[in-house]
Amino acid sequence: MKNTAYFLLASFASALLFLGCQKSELATPSKNTKLQSLKLASALKLTASQLTVGRDTADTLTVTGLSKTDSVRWSITPPGHSNIIQQSASRLIVSFTTTGTFNVKAIVNSKDTLAASIKVDTVGSGLPQSNVPFQAGDQLIITPSIYKGMTPDSTGILFSAHTADTYSCLNSVIHASWSDYGNSFSINYIDVVQPNGGWCMVGSRALSLNSFFQQNPASPYLVNGTYPLTIVFGATTYKGKIIVTGNAIKFDWNYTSGVTFTVKQISR
Repeated sequence: MKNTAYFLLASFASALLFLGCQKSELATPSKNTKLQSLKLASALKLTASQLTVGRDTADTLTVTGLSKTDSVRWSITPPGHSNIIQQSASRLIVSFTTTGTFNVKAIVNSKDTLAASIKVDTVGSGLPQSNVPFQAGDQLIITPSIYKGMTPDSTGILFSAHTADTYSCLNSVIHASWSDYGNSFSINYIDVVQPNGGWCMVGSRALSLNSFFQQNPASPYLVNGTYPLTIVFGATTYKGKIIVTGNAIKFDWNYTSGVTFTVKQISR
């Protein structure tokens, strides 16, 4: 009888020890998994080559700590004033066409948001660079669209242009200016800004530029009417019209070479 009692007591103690070990083994991975997740999240980092950059000067933003399966969606606010030079999950090369402060976000896996504030001024980065003309015979292709912001003064017309030819240096950008003074639209694509020597990122690409005409409540142009449109590309001037109706914006543009439009009407 004593032996039976000792056996039952030892069995009960062994069972408690087993359950305790089992509980401990189950709890540990959960804790480690949580810590590992926090470490992975904290490893993500967004850095910019320059936090203050000159207008029309390339800036590089890089996300570190990504895994091979991570996805990244980039966004820039306010929109319409940036030119994406190169984009991948881990890197964004961008230039800005106007001065101001821009918020660049990298949204990882649609949940983790990394952000950097980039100040754009007219001073420039001080990098050695040259202004070179557009290549002879090059063509400029423009796609117009409407950007609708939350308020009337953040709504306007966006002209997305790209060259047909390619240019050396991946960080070359188009040098341009534009105006809607007096509700007369004009864009001057002047030349190409190209970094010199070792500052040139090896490779070639077609150049692109976004020109945003922001609605001015004091002198609105997204109302019915006809507005002049002048585009200078290199040394050649092209003229047309923007016709605004109640449900569409039409582009009276009769050129088939030099500067062309991909669409000549967009819905409002």
